[in-house]
Amino acid sequence: MNEGTTTPPAPEDPERIGGYRILGLLGQGGMGRVFLAEDAEGHRVALKLVHEEFTADPEFRRRFSREVEAAGKVLSFFTVPLVDSGADAETPWLATQYVPGPSLSAAVRRDGPLPVERLCSLAAALGEALIVIHAAGIVHRDLKPSNVLLADDGPRVIDFGIARAVDSEELTGTGHALGTFGYAPPEQIVGEEPVGPAGDVFALGGVLLFAATGRDPFGEGPPAVLAYRTVYEEPELDGLPEELTALVRRCLAKDPALRPTPREVIGAARAAQSRVPVGTAPVPARTAEEPTSYRIAPPAPPAVAGSRPDPGTAAGARSRARRRYRALTAAAAVVALAVAGVVYLPDLAGEKRDTDGSTGKGPGIGPAADGADPLPDVTAKGDRRVAWTAQPGVSEVDSEVMGAWLTSKALVRIDGSGVRGFAPRTGTSEWTVPPPAKGLVPCGASDAGTATSGGVGLVRYGKAHTSPAACDVAAALDSGTGKLLWHRRVGEAPRHVASVSGDVMVVSGERGVLGLDRATGRTVWTYPWTRGDCEVDDVVPGVRTIAVSDTCDQEDLDTRRVVELDIATGKARATHEVERSGATPVEIVTAEPLVARYADPSGDVYLSILGSAGGKPLDLPVKQPFGTLRRSGALVGRNVLVMEAQSGPGGTARGLAAIDLGTGKVRWHTAPREEVLELDPLRIQGDSLYAVEGEDTEDLGDWLFTVRRRSLADGTVTETSRLPTAYQKNHPDRLLASGGLVVQVNSSDDYGLAAFDTAPDSGR
Repeated sequence: MNEGTTTPPAPEDPERIGGYRILGLLGQGGMGRVFLAEDAEGHRVALKLVHEEFTADPEFRRRFSREVEAAGKVLSFFTVPLVDSGADAETPWLATQYVPGPSLSAAVRRDGPLPVERLCSLAAALGEALIVIHAAGIVHRDLKPSNVLLADDGPRVIDFGIARAVDSEELTGTGHALGTFGYAPPEQIVGEEPVGPAGDVFALGGVLLFAATGRDPFGEGPPAVLAYRTVYEEPELDGLPEELTALVRRCLAKDPALRPTPREVIGAARAAQSRVPVGTAPVPARTAEEPTSYRIAPPAPPAVAGSRPDPGTAAGARSRARRRYRALTAAAAVVALAVAGVVYLPDLAGEKRDTDGSTGKGPGIGPAADGADPLPDVTAKGDRRVAWTAQPGVSEVDSEVMGAWLTSKALVRIDGSGVRGFAPRTGTSEWTVPPPAKGLVPCGASDAGTATSGGVGLVRYGKAHTSPAACDVAAALDSGTGKLLWHRRVGEAPRHVASVSGDVMVVSGERGVLGLDRATGRTVWTYPWTRGDCEVDDVVPGVRTIAVSDTCDQEDLDTRRVVELDIATGKARATHEVERSGATPVEIVTAEPLVARYADPSGDVYLSILGSAGGKPLDLPVKQPFGTLRRSGALVGRNVLVMEAQSGPGGTARGLAAIDLGTGKVRWHTAPREEVLELDPLRIQGDSLYAVEGEDTEDLGDWLFTVRRRSLADGTVTETSRLPTAYQKNHPDRLLASGGLVVQVNSSDDYGLAAFDTAPDSGR
């Protein structure tokens, strides 16, 4: 409804709605009025307030709630994102991003039909929008010229007021006429079959016909006449450019099966555009005054050799050509990507961020690592001192740590308040990442040994960082630049999975565990949450392998098994049945080598080393004479698994244990002691274990924190580096280390980040 002009609020209009100040009336439709409004920070939105006569109708309220849910599923460059809503308010409302600019309907009626070059680009943009909408499980069902806004950087599809989830129950009740006659497809009018994505393609054809001729596809008349013509008569195609006639005719086919897919629409539009002679399409006279080029303006005529460009015309033409190029490249690039709901746009020089917050830097992505980026080496030589601190005054409310990366380019912190990059050696803030859409916050990230590949990591976004179910958007982040390369909706998932290895990002989604192309976000493979009678219980990715435990429903007794998946293809390499498991699901400890944790029918808990050299599982009780082995914080390397062991009341005595994965036996352990306050394994490097260990020392009258190097063979301490007193003031969620540098990543301390390094004369 954003027509680019507003009328002042009437005396009876509300002054504020849901925390937004009303600035003026943009327009109104059958469902309600649309206001221009702004929040406390001055961000403008288009706020739709429904008509009061609908508020007492329970069916309408259900429809409106579905509208809000549907709108929140769509993230695309060519659609307008939902930013807020009040579905349960006394008078329901929703707010979308405000798009200044006229509707296609208003622009054509004011300036006349679009030239063929613009029509081709408009067709491609609308095709991309439908791909993303349909990939989110939505059918628009009311695509028409007034629901296409012409912003200065591209068209936007708006108004999902009658959209519905494809797999939801029908919301169309008796007396509810949904859609617009003249653009609604025959199957929507007759109601003999569900309206699917092909119905939106029919409407797309009508929109192109209007944009090319200024006429509605079935003329003017009362609704009954338009409905009859839509079902039984052919549209009048006179005036359509020859290049697009065949495409529009196919889109307006009565049989949904004969219409092209949105992907085919884009291909046909690109082919048609290639047949348009360069420089022959006229530019409307108002282009310089009104924002109607919307990145689909025709290209500038080629310059004559040896001539000097006129600064008043050539520069503007180049600017229009650049805008057009960005839109056309975007429309072409998203053809394959948007099938999965990916937003992926070229990041050219001077490009501002897209409306959804994505930078779209795709072509500049660096090469992937062979597996995940290796963690940097560490040292236990030389005592540490405070190097720097950053992020003072973090709060527990919004700074829950989701992930932390230390790459060659940046130290990256992902928490509930945002994603930030810092210089590793100085702590200087380098960049902050805007979310891909307003209202989204980080809710997860790749981490630890599979955090990044080629400096690119995975960040998850959702509407709440405390709820895994609301964490439904995945994004690729370049740690060197702080830019999102792409983002896409993966859907709500029952558990959190996020890792990066080689060219594949692994993420949990609504349909299962997904393998996504690191550079584009396209789905490479899917492992469903449910396969036949088996349901996934746990997922742990490694560098080459993903370990999945599931429970298979059998007639007499459930079978629990662990499946090894190839991370590149998602195909099963091996399946291990855990024969002794009882009623509780099997947990994965590490994926490489494969170690699981299960409870037998009597309740005794075991570690099971699966796929060992002998072919048979090696089982080890977690309750050992010296203490109980804990899953959290486990490190694996050199065929040794290092775990924390706890004993005493409440597990207050702590120590380390190293398990030989070749024999299934404890190689060595340290005696658990109550004086031990912290045990954080950092790295298995060569034949040594590096860990931060803290203990209460009565003789020193204080706590002592050190970086210790232990032999993997017998646990002997071979090097020790003392940490300063300031280290004990924080309670880190994560520890990052590189060389002599140790960085605490904290949630609720004086500083969100605190770094400790060796003195210049201490050596590393």
